[in-house]
Amino acid sequence: MNIKVDYFSNYLTRTMFYNVVSSYIPKQLLEDFDKKKFVGKIGYILNDGADAVQEILDNSNNQLRMYGSAAELALYLRLYRNFPMSYKFFGNHSFEPYRSEVWKSIKSEEFISKHDLRVWMESEVCFVWKDTDLKVACGFTSIFFKTCDAQLDGCYEFVKYNPEFYSQFCQKLDQTMKDISITIKSERSKLEKYYLPSSKSDNSEIISIWESLIPNCNKKQKEDLRVTVSLLYKMFPIRTHPSLHAELTYICSTLFEMIREFMTARPEMFLPYTPTNIKNAPIVIRVFQAESHEFVMKCELFEAIRRKNPPGENIDFVDENGRYAVMELADVYKEYGDQISNINLIPTPVRRAEFKAVPIITSKGDYCILAIDAFSEIFNQLFFVEKVFQKIKNDDWNYLCDYMRKVEQFFKSDERFFVTIESLNKLKEETTEFWKKYEKVPVKYVRNAKKDGFTVENLKNELKNLGLNRIFPEIELHADRVYLSTIINKKDKFLRTCDLFFAISLCLLRCVHGHFDSTRALFVAQKVMDKERTSQLDYRNCPELRDKLKDVYNINPKKVVKEESVDEKSSCEDCVHTNKLYDQVKKELKSTQHTLRTAEKKAKKTDELEKKLASCQRKIEGFENKLDKERDEKKTVQESLEKQIEEINEEMRLMKEQVSMSSAQLEAKKLEVSQKNEEINKANKILTDTRKKLTSKTSKLGDEVKRKENQLESVRREVSNLQKKIDEKDEKEKTEISEKDEIIKRLEETNTRLTIRVEEQDRIVKSLLEKISDSNPSGIPEDKRHCEPRYQLSELWKIRDQYNSGEPLKQAKHMIQKLISLSNRADIHEMANYEYQQFEGKIRNYLLSVEVNIQKLKKNRECSELIPLSDLPAFSDRFMTEYWKEIHKKSEAIEESDVECGICFFEMKSEEEKLDCAQCKKVLHLKCATKWLAVHRSCPYCRAKLLDPIEFPSLN
Repeated sequence: MNIKVDYFSNYLTRTMFYNVVSSYIPKQLLEDFDKKKFVGKIGYILNDGADAVQEILDNSNNQLRMYGSAAELALYLRLYRNFPMSYKFFGNHSFEPYRSEVWKSIKSEEFISKHDLRVWMESEVCFVWKDTDLKVACGFTSIFFKTCDAQLDGCYEFVKYNPEFYSQFCQKLDQTMKDISITIKSERSKLEKYYLPSSKSDNSEIISIWESLIPNCNKKQKEDLRVTVSLLYKMFPIRTHPSLHAELTYICSTLFEMIREFMTARPEMFLPYTPTNIKNAPIVIRVFQAESHEFVMKCELFEAIRRKNPPGENIDFVDENGRYAVMELADVYKEYGDQISNINLIPTPVRRAEFKAVPIITSKGDYCILAIDAFSEIFNQLFFVEKVFQKIKNDDWNYLCDYMRKVEQFFKSDERFFVTIESLNKLKEETTEFWKKYEKVPVKYVRNAKKDGFTVENLKNELKNLGLNRIFPEIELHADRVYLSTIINKKDKFLRTCDLFFAISLCLLRCVHGHFDSTRALFVAQKVMDKERTSQLDYRNCPELRDKLKDVYNINPKKVVKEESVDEKSSCEDCVHTNKLYDQVKKELKSTQHTLRTAEKKAKKTDELEKKLASCQRKIEGFENKLDKERDEKKTVQESLEKQIEEINEEMRLMKEQVSMSSAQLEAKKLEVSQKNEEINKANKILTDTRKKLTSKTSKLGDEVKRKENQLESVRREVSNLQKKIDEKDEKEKTEISEKDEIIKRLEETNTRLTIRVEEQDRIVKSLLEKISDSNPSGIPEDKRHCEPRYQLSELWKIRDQYNSGEPLKQAKHMIQKLISLSNRADIHEMANYEYQQFEGKIRNYLLSVEVNIQKLKKNRECSELIPLSDLPAFSDRFMTEYWKEIHKKSEAIEESDVECGICFFEMKSEEEKLDCAQCKKVLHLKCATKWLAVHRSCPYCRAKLLDPIEFPSLN
């Protein structure tokens, strides 16, 4: 059973959607948008929110261009809002649904959180209202389940995923809904206490009723309950719909009572673990996955170890305020491998929605994100919202340094860690307050990119236009590398305005890394970059950046930064590496040019020798051929070298682009270049070896061709022999087919004769029936004993026992299988299966009416109130005609078992009188047949015409 539920795509209200948008996008960028268009409006968001996002973008005064198109932003919002317990994080109404998910451990065992169990139950109950006009009842259901969530506040625990649990709840829910529908249809008296007087002009009494049905509501849930009741009151007023209100109240009260009983019977699944039931509880640790690293929260790890180990071996650990420490999974196995063998590890990827990370719920019930994601949000606030780097000047450098010290204090750590959303929001508020004095400083906005994109020069001009080179004069030096990485990461054919925002922010980030050691230390601690990469971003390690900043620092003494003693000849590793590659390529080009020149000189010398030495012409021609071959080989070598040079140039360009490449990857690429050079040298040797091998292979191939020709001749002989055998078999089959055709013709002739005889017998029977009807219209006189209840009851019991024994179904199935085996037509197969299903239904209905009559006879002892029984179950005339057609075609006689009677199913005895059906050859008791034929005048199986021999003796 798949219980992954995501109601956002179908039931996302406009208010809830705006709450998600205002959490994802900073509120300062949404100032120009009127939130009244969404908040408090009735209706659902359609088309995955793309239309609603487009409406926000059109009315945002171009403040949201960095987020791309409406489809992209809608996708980011969908990723951002889909996580467990999201309704609490976004502060949505209690009647908003949310998402649940099943998690797989490393051992492939499935787990689900206790919160998500309620989510799934809520989705199943809400599904009841899906196709009705009372979809507002989903609101009451959601509020009820949210009140149950309060029992799990402050914890986030898992239970094992058990499909039996879900089937039990579904069965319980279906049975409850069946009982409710029966009560509403036939027992309306139970609904009288739920009726309200129609004279009520307000909905206060309705609210009090619903508050009693859903107790333990907090203030927000009570307010949501009033909103839902008022919506119900507007849609269906009590004056016009009194019964609807009563039915809805009755249904919800019954459902809520059933759900409470279901939950109380399973406290280990719906309540926090206690010391009494924790021994049997599964202990789970989430393994977070980010940037190819795996790590766990220390609080979850040590809490799990506390549960599994005795008190004497407990580990004391407390997280700092506002952050959760983590530990690499490899270190966990090293230090605590023996203590976590029985603990379940669940891989949990850290999800990101482009501009923000998806929040993660902790074991204490609050939300957090990784520190590196928190820093990116702070940096985006400085650039996109506060526009700090455009507003400050050189004189404000010290003020910027003071703020960066505050950020450094917040993120200071030597290890990776999580930051709570609450502490991050406080830092954001402090950031806006810190830069408030620059609020009115005028700034320029980022200009839109052209339709065909933008170039590196456009990027540099935009950096100048925004005035970012005032505080960071070296920012244009980063434009080339950033532009290349922007091209690699673009999502459209051409670069767009959102890509321009991305490029500018990346240039600023590189500048910040170059000036502030704290940001580089944060990226190293969070395992985003290593120390070598961060040292390359330090302007003190690159002379090109130092020369660019030298004049600025001499002019502004406040901005002087302590420089380390660096050798004048030293340069950044990227520059040294690219220069070395360039020198190698130059040397290779010179060597190839030199070899070409020598070859040309030799060619000129050979021309002069041809004029002087005519006698040695043959030797010279051979020498010229050798030279031509050498030229061709050298050309191929030159072309391969040129290709290698082009590849090396491309690799150099890519190495410039890939700023985030690690030193290990760079060394690997060096090895690849050297290996390629070695491969070029080896290629010449391989060519000579391959020529020798080809000559040997050609001789071998010639021998193999001869062998294969001999094999082909032998195969042709075998084919001719087989062809002769096939011809002989075809002749035999033709003779057999002609014989079978003659047999079929004879059978058809006999069939026509039999049909003529049957028609004559039908005429005789009709005439006899007319005579009997004239002489005795009342038919067979009934015995008084037949009207007695005991006799009727015994007969009904016999019928019930006969059909409950399963013999009629066995015989019917035998006939179905016989027809399917005889016929190859698909429509006959379908008709046969359909007839079998109908036959089963007829038996069920017949037994139901028999059972009803038995119960009535037991109660009343009267035959007058009995329900008339329907016809005995039998196949249709169409089926029987097809059945006999197929049997006559194959000229096979049906062999039915003559051990039992076809009506009473009792064993046939030799001394008992019998009656055979001429059509289907079925054997019946003569007594049973007379009772049957007194009513039906046809065989109970094949429906062929059949008469009682006692009533209608044969004329012979």
